Amino acid sequence: LLKQSSKDPNVWRRVFCVLSSDRMWMVGRMKPLDSTSERNSGSGDAIEEFLSSLRVGRHSSIKLHRSLLLMGGSGDDYDPNPTSSSNCNNPVVSPLNRRLPNAFRIWTAKGECHTFRAYTLVSFRVWTRSLMEKIAMKHD
Repeated sequence: LLKQSSKDPNVWRRVFCVLSSDRMWMVGRMKPLDSTSERNSGSGDAIEEFLSSLRVGRHSSIKLHRSLLLMGGSGDDYDPNPTSSSNCNNPVVSPLNRRLPNAFRIWTAKGECHTFRAYTLVSFRVWTRSLMEKIAMKHD
């Protein structure tokens, strides 16, 4: 997925996302493995597991409990006369519309806003369906 910067709405960064039962985890980048330490230590399963855990860089999560999911235009459902926009009080957050294809926004219980874009329409539908299910489970 691509995540919109909270400071500049024109900046989108690729993030690796994973859904758990109550959170959406985001990892900004994966560090490359150090091949010299891998050669010197052998090829045991425990070493491989340890090295793969070192690959995770900065990470964060979004709590899905009491969150809202807003879906933007996916390109094929464009409405030239929208009745409402999903704009918020923050001037940096842009409305979700046709210009942001395959975009969705998660509003947390704390009022934080996270905007994402999927690369394809299929990916957009899979992510939004999965997020709707997880959020619905947390609301019950």
